Amino acid sequence: MTDDTFWPNTHQHIRELQQKISEVRQLATERDHGAYEAIEQLEMDVGRALLRLHSVIAVLMEKGVISQVEIDAKSQELDSLDGAIDGALHPSYFRTPEENSRQLTTGEFLQKLESMNIESPKQFLARLEDEESDSV
Repeated sequence: MTDDTFWPNTHQHIRELQQKISEVRQLATERDHGAYEAIEQLEMDVGRALLRLHSVIAVLMEKGVISQVEIDAKSQELDSLDGAIDGALHPSYFRTPEENSRQLTTGEFLQKLESMNIESPKQFLARLEDEESDSV
């Protein structure tokens, strides 16, 4: 039984995920070692969950409880629950309303702010001086 039995193009998706993980690791290494460790833990958690899921599906199929056709049909049925038919369910679909509406932590806010193109006080003052000299 290959990985493609459960999800078509599994190897392609795995390569894409590995590339994204590599990019995130690089960013995390540059910004915050704690984030890097959290990503590693998340990879392990997701890997364990996928192993269990594949194991359960394989056992159920081997025992004749479900078929690949039934799995495919249920996957297609559930795919749009998050509002997008894209072969995946967004994690926010499984979060509680409180989790989905939570405010950013201080660290998350600062990271988001850091990624925005906002003038520094020096840049702001220089721009004001330039505007003032242009108007004279």
